[in-house]
Amino acid sequence: MALCEGKGSSMKSILFCFFLVCPAFAFSQKSENGLYLLASWMAGQFDNELQAKETKGYFDLHVSTVQIWKGRRDGYWLYTEEAGVDHLNMPHRQRAYRYYSADSAIVREEFEIPNARQYAGTHKFKMPLGDVSPETLLKREGCEVYFHYDSGKFIGRTLGKACPSEIGGVSYAVSEMEITSERMKSWDRGFNNHEEVVWGAAAPYDFTRRKAFEISKVRLKQDREVTVAVVPVSEPLPVTIPVLMPIPEIIPKPDSVPFAPPPVKADLKVLASYMSGHFETKNQTPDEQTFQDIQLDVVPIWSKKKDGYWLYAEEACANQKEVAYQQQVFHLYMIGGLFVQDTYTINSPVRFDGPKKFRKTLQKLHKDSLKLVSGCEIYFRYDSARFLGQTNRLNCPTKMAGAASGYKVLQIGAKEMKFTDHGFDTSGEPIVTGMGPFVYYRKPNKK
Repeated sequence: MALCEGKGSSMKSILFCFFLVCPAFAFSQKSENGLYLLASWMAGQFDNELQAKETKGYFDLHVSTVQIWKGRRDGYWLYTEEAGVDHLNMPHRQRAYRYYSADSAIVREEFEIPNARQYAGTHKFKMPLGDVSPETLLKREGCEVYFHYDSGKFIGRTLGKACPSEIGGVSYAVSEMEITSERMKSWDRGFNNHEEVVWGAAAPYDFTRRKAFEISKVRLKQDREVTVAVVPVSEPLPVTIPVLMPIPEIIPKPDSVPFAPPPVKADLKVLASYMSGHFETKNQTPDEQTFQDIQLDVVPIWSKKKDGYWLYAEEACANQKEVAYQQQVFHLYMIGGLFVQDTYTINSPVRFDGPKKFRKTLQKLHKDSLKLVSGCEIYFRYDSARFLGQTNRLNCPTKMAGAASGYKVLQIGAKEMKFTDHGFDTSGEPIVTGMGPFVYYRKPNKK
């Protein structure tokens, strides 16, 4: 591997080393025809229904991929949504990919989409992501997948330890793929510094193509550069965060992850119970004068729903508790091994102040009166008798003065909840507020 080291190394030298070590990665077709063929095979609707039924530890997933930005000449651009069979309208992964030829390989670049949830379902539209441009995307540097063609299939993988990851505290992630005209196999795993598998399925997810989508040929001009923001996945966030949480990726159940089982079992019902009740911050107020005395009430609604738990929450100042200054609805559900909270605002003229007094009114609340706060999804894991959660990177809007985006961190236990909001300016630099976490203490029910 000495050929890959030293000053002045470039992408070409990396590719040279990659193909020198793996000589079978020689692409036998003309690059332009091969690029079009790979893009064609990637486009379509896939699922692993059969695998999920027959093999323990695999989730029933649906993947939809369509071509976007057909007029660009810097490669083939595809948009992908991946969702569980029970949450098809709430994809847990939304990505834009660029496929292009480089030397003797086909490269797939991966991009995150800011506020991606607002585009859920756009793969069904005539012009998916029509109001998004490549310049607004966030590139996952180091996570490129390099493909070669061999015996009727494309085989691809990331390079060595180049793709960093924040999932479960691992050092790096490895992605491997195998694509044919009828099937797609995908295998994502996370490794620690000792090169041990921390998370990942025991074998690749095996998807069957259920529907093919047409791909338009692109007149390629390879020297056209794409200017995008790079996601600093290999560096810590620019603020002190008490815990780094997973980004929204499927994590297999504990029995298929022998290296990192959760310390204590918990389910969605426990999280919902921890979040429900009457909470106050007054115990915090005397010592922390920057905090206001706040009361928080959270009650369950729509108990008969099968898509998780729905909670109504309202906050009010203690000296003005008759009028809530914030009213929201939380939806708790599972994505793989992660607990997820969606936040909704209420688009309704009806007053819901006082959840106990107006419980009958709350029962009349309908989902069509709610508006999803896109980008503010919170992902939890259970550790040491508490749930630790955070939003995904910097996609959450915020009302913090001078902030362009926000980042929420939560700790929820049986007796208290802690919330911390971080703000960032347009360049991604943290905004110093001088305020620590809000601590909400649970108050026992009055008999």
